[in-house]
Amino acid sequence: MPPASLDEVERAVRAGDIDRAATLAADAARAGLRHPLVFNLLAHVAEQRFDYAAAAKHLQDGLRLDPRDPSLLTSLGMCLAKLERRPEAVAAFKTALDLAPDFPGALNVLAENLTALGHSEAALGRSEEHTSELQSH
Repeated sequence: MPPASLDEVERAVRAGDIDRAATLAADAARAGLRHPLVFNLLAHVAEQRFDYAAAAKHLQDGLRLDPRDPSLLTSLGMCLAKLERRPEAVAAFKTALDLAPDFPGALNVLAENLTALGHSEAALGRSEEHTSELQSH
């Protein structure tokens, strides 16, 4: 049986069958397919196993292919936060928001991590700055 193609992985994602998409992505990766979506799905599987270090590695591999992907950056930030690497997590969230100011969830997790680092004023300022940006669009 030939390895899964990127089209098959994408169809499974669009159908909402993330488990199948992750299985297909793992198969495709073993066959040598390198694509940000594949690495994102591999990270998803690692996160389900609570292996945040492996998930972060997969996300970093995906970011090497597409360093401007806010989804990968936000997911990486969340993994880094779970690994107690909050300064790196904050940097990932800030980059995601710089690239996509209205990206869902990135602002909340950025504020949570800034607060955890003792920077509650920065968290509030970033939140207010983001709200102003969204209102001006």
